[in-house]
Parts: sequence; C-alpha cells; structure tokens
Amino acid sequence: MWKAVGKGALWFGALLLVVVGVLRLFFLDVVEVGHDGMAPTMIAGESVLMWRGVDEPDMGDVLVCHHPTATGQMVLGRVVGKPGMTLRDVRGALEIAGSVPDRDVLEEERFFDQTTNREDSYRRSLVKLGNTDHYIFERHGFTFRLRETRVDPNRVYLMGDNRAASQLDSRAFGAVPVSNCLGTLFMRFRPATTRSAELDHGWFGFLDP
Repeated sequence: MWKAVGKGALWFGALLLVVVGVLRLFFLDVVEVGHDGMAPTMIAGESVLMWRGVDEPDMGDVLVCHHPTATGQMVLGRVVGKPGMTLRDVRGALEIAGSVPDRDVLEEERFFDQTTNREDSYRRSLVKLGNTDHYIFERHGFTFRLRETRVDPNRVYLMGDNRAASQLDSRAFGAVPVSNCLGTLFMRFRPATTRSAELDHGWFGFLDP
C-alpha cells in the first residue's frame, strides 16, 4: 500500500511541476519588488507572481507598467482611478468620483521604509476599493494631498498603498496608458530574504486579505 501511495505522490509532484512550468511559460512572470511604495501589501526584495496581459483593469488591481515618461523604467501601483473619474483629497482622504472609499483604521506599527531609509510609526487601515479589500500605510505626521485630477481615456491612475511615497506613483508622473501595462500582481511567491519578519510575510500568500 505504501509503495502505491509513494508512487501516487511522485506522479502528483511531477504533474504539479508540469502545470507550474506551463503557467510560467505562457501566463505568469515573477516580478521582484524594488521599493516600499506598496507597503504593507508588498515590500522591496519580495518576489511576486504576475498574470501577463492587461485588457480592462479593475479598480483595486495592482499593475506593473512601463513608466509613462521615463524610458526603460517600470512602475507598479494599485488602480484607484479609471477613465472619466475625478480624484482629489477631502480632509486628508482620497475621494474617487465623488465618494471616499470605506475604511477601517486598525493599528499603529513601526516600519523601516527602505525608500526613505528610516523607521517611522505607520497607521494601518483596511480600505474597500471596487471588489477588493486592501491595507494601506499612512506615516505618522503625513497628510494626504492630491490636487483634483480627471483620468483621461485609456489611462489608469496608480497609487501606492504606502500613501507617503507619492514620488513613486501617478501623483508624480500622472495617469498611465493601459497599453503600457504588462500584467496584474496577485500573489507573493517569496518574501524578502532579510525582511520577512517585518510584516509577517511568508511564502505563497495572496497580496490582498
């Protein structure tokens, strides 16, 4: 009996490797995160899985795109605005098309942001956007600001979950053409080697709760 079980496990393992190989060849890419602009969802040094191709991105999707103005650079961020939507700040909160997404403020925690090379206190909140719930970070003392902007046709407005990192998203370079976007991030494949304990990130975890 044990011999049969062992043989079955080997066959299953081989089949799994084939499936993963096919997915990797035709549908998936592994992307390494280069900064902390999407913390706490993902942090620099982590490897995440990306579904290739973007046709009609949904609100809340996390996209990888070619930078709209800097040749050779890549950007990543969460879709917070689609064509025709107007975005602005209202009393320090992001307003999208006339309404502020629901949020639950959860806790304060310490986090070392490699982008700024400093440790600060951050407020973690759970935000509902489209069909997704996701966490955001707001650094202590930071006030969210966004001049009113309307998203042009065939573009998306990308924003990092680390709200203070405004230099890394559409607040710095504007809305991104959908044609620039390569795929949608959906799962953490490997945590950052030296930072896995910072936010309790492990292997093979979906990005959004």
